[in-house]
Amino acid sequence: MNHYELVVKRAKQLEHLLGTSFGATGRGLHEKTSSIAQFLPAPLVRKLRFIATVRNGLIHDVAIDRLDDEQGFDRACQDAQQQLEALLVPSVRRRSWSSVAVIAILLMLGAIILMLFTMGAVALPD
Repeated sequence: MNHYELVVKRAKQLEHLLGTSFGATGRGLHEKTSSIAQFLPAPLVRKLRFIATVRNGLIHDVAIDRLDDEQGFDRACQDAQQQLEALLVPSVRRRSWSSVAVIAILLMLGAIILMLFTMGAVALPD
């Protein structure tokens, strides 16, 4: 994979993750990062901005035609993606537990109503 492919592919993956999983808005990685920066750790925001700056330089600056540190850039992208995915895990867990709680409450209410009905304390309307 050449430098252009690597940079564009990685930036697109991060933009997609920010947009679909975090509700980020904007036309590029900088704008998407800005739209949700207050919800992300500052070091992660700096890393996303670094990635966006490198991407923009390679794509728009005629004097730049390669990455100075391909492995470092790739590592920064992998790290940013891992950090973003780690931020998703707690919210998924909370959602799972809240669903379990709602189901448990509904089951208990159903059991109470059934018990009252069988004891004759509640009658069905005619």
